[in-house]
Order: sequence, then C-alpha cells, then structure tokens
Amino acid sequence: MLHLIYNNLKELFISTPLLELDNVDKDKLRYGKQIKTLASYRKNIDKLISIAKSKDEQLLLISYASYFPESVTLTGKESDRRYFSQCTYASPISIWGDPEDVRKSIDLHNRELEELALARKVYYLDMKSQIPADSKYFCDVCHFSEDGSRLYTSIVSDFILKNHLLDLEKNNGTFVHAAPAAL
Repeated sequence: MLHLIYNNLKELFISTPLLELDNVDKDKLRYGKQIKTLASYRKNIDKLISIAKSKDEQLLLISYASYFPESVTLTGKESDRRYFSQCTYASPISIWGDPEDVRKSIDLHNRELEELALARKVYYLDMKSQIPADSKYFCDVCHFSEDGSRLYTSIVSDFILKNHLLDLEKNNGTFVHAAPAAL
C-alpha cells in the first residue's frame, strides 16, 4: 500500500518528461516502414460501424490530428521537446518508428477511416484539418497539450451539436441519439 502512495505522490510532484520507452534500438526502426495494421484497422472500424448500425446508433469517426514540425528532423531524444508544448508527459517519436514512417502511417490510417465513413455513410470529422499545425496544441507528434485538448473537445462538441447527433431527453435529463441528419 505504501508503494502505491509513494508512486502517486512521485507522479504528482516529479515531472517525467518522456515515457520510459525512449531507448528504442535504432536497428528496429526499419520495421516501421512496412505498415501492417491497415487491414486489421479497417476490419475493426468496419465492425464498429456494423454494430452501431445494427443498434440504430449514430457513429462519429474522427481522423487523427498530428504535428510534425516543419524543417525539423525528430530524433526521439529529449531535445525534441523544444518543438512541442511543454507537457508533463510526452512520447518520443522513436517508440512508433522513423518519423517519416510514422507520418505515412497516420496518413494511411486517416485515409482508411475517411473511406470507410464515406462508403458506410457514417459521420466523419477530419480533425487533421481542424487542429492547426502549431506546437502549442501538441505534447508530441500525436498527443494533445491542454490547449489542444480544449480545441479538440470544442470542435467535437460543435460538430455533434451542429449535426444533432445527441438530443437532451427532456424527461430524465439523459442524452439519446437524434434522428439522423443529412450526411
């Protein structure tokens, strides 16, 4: 029990700039060149869409926003932090692979998501085009800072309200899905 208290206090008062995953063997970064997750990603998202449709529920698919500083070669080292918002936690890019492979993977997964949304006629929000490519919104290439989180939630909330995806049920104060809006 004492070790849990200690770990909680340590986490609160001692800033850990990067997760303990930054010692990625450089030789292993090459494995990120082959993106092997697209088929399973598509299958999983398609299954989620099927489940939502079978329950007559609205579904909102949201693309991944990311930030790769222009004219900068990210290394996965502590020095990369200067290109992002100063968050308590950040993940070095090297835990995902070579920066260009990571960028390519995010773009390909976003394309899969958009294609599925169009093909299956579900709501889609292109968050990548909504969040400005600005360091103040990102702790690292894909995790939002506090400002980024505020902007993200504002964009999602506005989209949900604009498209009437949720309506407040007057009787008991709970949210229920609304009638489908035109896509």
